[in-house]
Amino acid sequence: MRFKLALIILFSLTLIFTFSCKKEKKQPEKTVHPTINEEKPELKVFPLPTPYEVTEIITKAKVSFDKNLLNSTEKDKDYLTTKAQALNMGIYGTDLSYANVFNQSLIVKEYFNAIKYLADELGLNLLFTDDFLTRIDENINNPDSLYKIATESYYKTYSYLVDRGKSDVASVVLAGSFVEGLFLALKSAEKASDPQIIYTKVAEQKFASQQLVNLLDKHAQLSDMAREVLEEIRPIDAILRKVKYENDTPVFSTKDIEMLKTAVYKTRNKFVNLE
Repeated sequence: MRFKLALIILFSLTLIFTFSCKKEKKQPEKTVHPTINEEKPELKVFPLPTPYEVTEIITKAKVSFDKNLLNSTEKDKDYLTTKAQALNMGIYGTDLSYANVFNQSLIVKEYFNAIKYLADELGLNLLFTDDFLTRIDENINNPDSLYKIATESYYKTYSYLVDRGKSDVASVVLAGSFVEGLFLALKSAEKASDPQIIYTKVAEQKFASQQLVNLLDKHAQLSDMAREVLEEIRPIDAILRKVKYENDTPVFSTKDIEMLKTAVYKTRNKFVNLE
C-alpha cells in the first residue's frame, strides 16, 4: 500500500507500522505501541516515516550497497554533547536500515552496538538492554526479524523520550535520521541508471520535512539544541517546499534537486563531523 505522508499525523503507531512494513516474506508479530494522548496528540504519534521508507527505495533503483556512505561507528565515542549524540543516534539508525535492506548482517550488528552506546549516553539504557542485544544476535541472519527489532526500537525510543519530558531530544534524533535518509538517497541516485524513482521518493519527503520543522519549532524557545538544529534543517525544508504535485505525483525540477543535494550534504557533514 502506498504510504500517504500527508496523513502521517492522523494515524496511530500501529497503523504506521502496518503501512511502513513492506516485507512480504514474513509478517512481523503484532506490536503494542503507546496510545495517543488526547492533550498532545502530535507528541504521541510517531511523526515521520521510519528510515526504511527512504532506504528501501534505493534497492528498488538497483543501486548497490556502499558502506563508504555510512557514518563510521568509530566516531560514536567522539559525540560528547546531547545534541551530537541525539543527531548521530538518528543517523546511525538510518544507516542501520540501509545496511539491513541490503542484508548486511554484520554491519547491522555494528550499528546496533553504536546506537546502544549513544542510547546509554542519553540515558536510554533501559531500552537497549543485554536481552535486546541477545535478541539481535539470535536474529542476525534474518533481515525480516532485524527489520522488526529496529522498527520497534525506533518507536520505543521516541515514545520513551517524549514520556520523560525530552521531546526536544526526540525531535533531534528524528532530524538526524531524516537528513541521513536524504543523504543516502541522493548519493545513491548519483549512481543509478534511472534515478527518477529515488528522486520521487525524496520529493515525497516534503511533508515529513514540514512536520519535522513544526516539531523542532515547538521546542526552539526553550531548547538551544532544538533551535540550532531547526536552523540547520531550514535550508533543506525551504527547497523541499518547492515540490509541486501533478496528478498525485511530486514534481521536482533538476535545479531544485541540485540545490537540495548541496543543502543536504552540507548539513549532514555538520552533523557527523561536529561542525
